[in-house]
Formats: sequence, C-alpha cells, structure tokens
Amino acid sequence: IQMKMTSQHQVMESELKSFFVYCPELGTKEGTEERKILYYSPDSLPKNRKIRNIGLCEAFVNFTKTFSPDKPCEYVHTQKTKQVFLEPEAGIWMILTVTVPYSETIHNSERVIEYHENFIQESILQAALKSSYLMFKLFNGTFRSIQTTQSIEGLKKRLDMFYSRYWRNIDPSGLDIFSVFQGIQFLPLDKYMYLKVHCFVNLVETTFRNIKRSIFVCGDQLVWSGLEPEDTKIFYQYLSTWLLKNTGSYESSFMASQSVTASVTGSSTAPTTGCFVAGDSESEGRKPVWVYVGIDQQLTPCKLYIYSAGMCSICMFVQNEGSSPSSEEFPKRLGIFLGPRLSHLGSEIKEFVQRSRTQSQEKLTYKMVYFNEMNLAIKSPLMTRRSLITPEMMCLLTQVNSEYDKLEEGETVIRTMSDYWVVARKNGHRRFFVLITQKDVNFAEVNEEVRKICQKEFSNIYFFD
Repeated sequence: IQMKMTSQHQVMESELKSFFVYCPELGTKEGTEERKILYYSPDSLPKNRKIRNIGLCEAFVNFTKTFSPDKPCEYVHTQKTKQVFLEPEAGIWMILTVTVPYSETIHNSERVIEYHENFIQESILQAALKSSYLMFKLFNGTFRSIQTTQSIEGLKKRLDMFYSRYWRNIDPSGLDIFSVFQGIQFLPLDKYMYLKVHCFVNLVETTFRNIKRSIFVCGDQLVWSGLEPEDTKIFYQYLSTWLLKNTGSYESSFMASQSVTASVTGSSTAPTTGCFVAGDSESEGRKPVWVYVGIDQQLTPCKLYIYSAGMCSICMFVQNEGSSPSSEEFPKRLGIFLGPRLSHLGSEIKEFVQRSRTQSQEKLTYKMVYFNEMNLAIKSPLMTRRSLITPEMMCLLTQVNSEYDKLEEGETVIRTMSDYWVVARKNGHRRFFVLITQKDVNFAEVNEEVRKICQKEFSNIYFFD
C-alpha cells in the first residue's frame, strides 16, 4: 500500500467547538425543548441555537436507528466540523463537536482554504468523549443515580461543576493513538518482588478493614491494582494525567523524571518516611477526595487516600462503616503503619531496578507501539517522545488501528511517498506497530528488522510470522 503524505505547511489546529449533554425524555411536548438540556458549552450560545443543535442531533439518532437500532449514529462529518455521539446511559446523550484542521494558501492573489479531515480521527474523538464520561462517573457516580438522589437540577449542577473545568484542559489537537488506547505502563518485576508488593497490599487491607481496594504504583508505572479493569484504566489516567501533574509535593517526590527507571537509579536517596498526598486531613487545605469504584459488582463511593514514600505510592479506597475510626484518628494510624513499611519496600524495588538496569541499558531506538487489550499494557518510546515522528505519521497509525477494530488478526505493510515504512500487526488482543524511517530499504529488510524487534522485546509473546 502506498500513501501520499500531506505537504508541509502551516495548519490551523483542531479546537473544541461545543459539548453538550441532553435527555430527550425531559422535553417531549412542544415548547418544553429547553428542558432536555442538561449541560451545554459554550453557555453563551443563544437558547434557540442550543435547542436547534440538540434537535438536529436527535434527528440524526432517530434516523439512523431505522437502519441500526442497537447502534445508531456515532459521528457526523461536515467540511468544517466533526461531531461524535455517545449514549453512556440509556436515554442520555453526550455530543462533542470539534473543528477540522485547515490551512490557508494564496493562489493567484486569492485566499484558498484546505481542510485536513484526516488530521483528526473519529476514533480519537470517540475515546475522548467516553473518557470524559468515565472520569465524571469516577468522581460523581452515574447520571441516573444523581438524578434519582438529587433531582434533575442537582444533576445539572454536577455536570456544570465538572465539565466547565474538564474540557478546558483537553486539547483536541494533542489527542492521538495513545488517547485511543489509554494504556497502562507496568513496572516489570520478577515473581519475588511482585509477591512482596502483593503481600504488602494484603497486609494493609487486612489491618485496616475499611480499605476495600488498593492500587500500588512506582513513579508513573503500575505494579498492582485491586480494581476492575475499567476502573483501573480511568483511575490510572487520573493519577498520571491530572493528580501527578497538579500536586507539587507528589510530583517532586517521584515524578521528577519521565520514567521510574530514571527516578530510582538516580543519585538521590529515597526518604525514610512518607506523606499523604490525598485524604489525610482537611486542616492542611486539601479537601477530601471521593471516588466511585466497583466493589462486589456495585458502584460504591469511597474516600481516596494516597500515601507516598520515595518513588512508591499506595492508593487506598476507603469505605466508611459504622465501626470505622474517626476521620482524624484513622489517617494518623494509617500513616504510622505505612511510613516505615512502604519506605523499606520502595528501597527494595529501587535495588531491584538497579540490578536489572544492565539488561535494559540500551534505550529503545526504534519507533514502535505495543498494546494488549486484555491487561491494557502499553509499551512505546513514542509516549514520551512524540517528536520522533511527524503528525502525519501519527495520523496514519491511528487510521490503521481503526481498521483493526474490525479484524481478529491481520498484518499491514505501508510504504509512504516519503519512503518510510509502517508495519502493523494484530493477533487476538495484541496490537503492534513499527515505523521504519531509514530510507532505501526494501520489503525483505523491513520484515527482517521487525522480526528482530519482536525477538528482542517480545520473545515470550506469540506474533505470527
């Protein structure tokens, strides 16, 4: 397959145009259409425009239900915008609209605008929209549960409080294939070290019975999670994207570098005591953080406690019970218990990483992406070094990945007009992409290079040849 890359010129990036949540059942009679609106941004838009836009989206959904009752309208394209639809809960719809990137040129003294619809993929927008719902549910619960306990007005206030801040921090032009995967970076430990972490988590949960679930992380890499996979994915995203970047003390403790290997093998020594990052006391100016996670197949509100010592942190989900200690006594006892134990465990993990460093001394010089849908594991040097490839190449990866959503297995080899090679493979739940930027290589040489990468990085994983 040969593809022509877009010529290099100034492109106006994609921007968020609108986002709204509506419920059709709330305004079924003429003159009550405004009641359907649960949240609309930008709020400055005239009321009639909001009603008209929502009515158009309803028409799209109702029309497409004729052909696909179970899976109606997912997205709508125009020359200037792309719109994606999501029904996260029965009868409630979320709509995200972004502008299509475009470039301006002067031809024969006339202004010519060219739109680049391939620069923003539907799968990326769908993933961003779904992630926004899961993030809301993590901190607020479901839409319907809020409607039941706090009425429609209560739901509207919750939506406004959350999404008025959430979308200000999302740049559509910065979304890519990693936004689709939302994968998790795992810290590779041997069986002995992993068992020590597992035993430590079990000891904490056994000693403090109201801690129902826990997550153990080192730097920005996950070691252990007791949550369901979907809860783990969205909480890890919150941890790595929001909390770690916005909490100064947390970031300085073990996020000083991009990878845990760099942080644990540096010259600085780990502290002998730790501290709470969340959940310890309101007196220090930190408000308690409540999250909703699945416990025994039920969405349960829990208070979030995060304790950090050196590069290691344990996130604990505490469910209040009648026999639980007071809010002031509990974190004090918990901190005394965790401090020396977590510090000691962190030192052992640091020593293990140092011993293993000789085996991974050579950094990944090739451009590859590996993702496992089953455990959400992701591995790629491009996650922290996106500048290694062009935006056009990143878009190409996303396009190929979207095609693989329909296939159980397959292999695709692409040679671009720039003489670059892209090799993509899918086998069951595993996806693997390699970019070869070396020019003047043939198909056989590309295939041999991919074979060497698989043999070196994934010797214990089956990929068909």
